[in-house]
Amino acid sequence: MPAAGKQKHGDTLAQTVSARIGGAFATVAALKALPARNRADGMVCFVGTTPWVFSASSSASATARILVPDAGSGRWLCLGNATKVSVLNGQNEATPAITLTGIAAADELVAFIVMASGVPTARALTDFTLSADTITVGANAANNAANKYIVVWNDLT
Repeated sequence: MPAAGKQKHGDTLAQTVSARIGGAFATVAALKALPARNRADGMVCFVGTTPWVFSASSSASATARILVPDAGSGRWLCLGNATKVSVLNGQNEATPAITLTGIAAADELVAFIVMASGVPTARALTDFTLSADTITVGANAANNAANKYIVVWNDLT
């Protein structure tokens, strides 16, 4: 009997539960290696504390949040990785590097808002690039030294 994934033996209830809760995996590679016969549409598995759901109908391209199984069709879709909100002091963007501890190049910027005199203004996400602990202003730099930034991002790393 497989240690994880959909069980093929046992009473009906155990088989039904195993089709929804597929178990815990040490690595993403181990999850991708789960054989097609042990996967079920809607099955939730964990890699560490990050939940992944199997979509039998998905054919999306692989990303940090979409895994392609080693064999068979379907995709593992990430349900986890916290959406984070950080409030930072503004700065004169003539110096384009904005420090945000924990952000990484593979993370996803969701919103970048400048709070000026209590009025929020959303910036175009295309103005920024991400790297380790840094958001770099690539376009439309402004002097926001008297303002605050609200940064919303998905931690995919």
